[in-house]
Amino acid sequence: MDPNKLTIKTQETLQQAQVLAQSMEHPEVDDLHIFKAMGQVDEHLLPYLFKHLQADYPTLQQIVDRELERKARVSSSQISLSPKAARTINDAMVQAQKMKDEFVTLEHLLLALSASSDFIGKLLKDQAFPLKRFKKL
Repeated sequence: MDPNKLTIKTQETLQQAQVLAQSMEHPEVDDLHIFKAMGQVDEHLLPYLFKHLQADYPTLQQIVDRELERKARVSSSQISLSPKAARTINDAMVQAQKMKDEFVTLEHLLLALSASSDFIGKLLKDQAFPLKRFKKL
């Protein structure tokens, strides 16, 4: 992962995901942390997109919060990136390349999360997150 290819907001999101995992005493950063961090770093983007797509963002936030609370806690200062989260970041980079964008944005990250086989990807699909309509925005 080349951090020079990430927008400032994307870098901040990944940093916030790490802070979030650490504050919750989780051993690794995963896709749920990344999704939650996106909403913390840019508090207007996700509500705007989900409203525009007629998807229920507040309910999704509640489910994500509940799932994060269920995660195992450890008392360690070492936090790593989960393999699935690493794959999501890589997929976001691929999305940016496909769209001929020079930098990976939060939108690319959201597309990668929604295509993930991880909990958040399934949740986005279950909440009727219309991926095809999102790509057209």
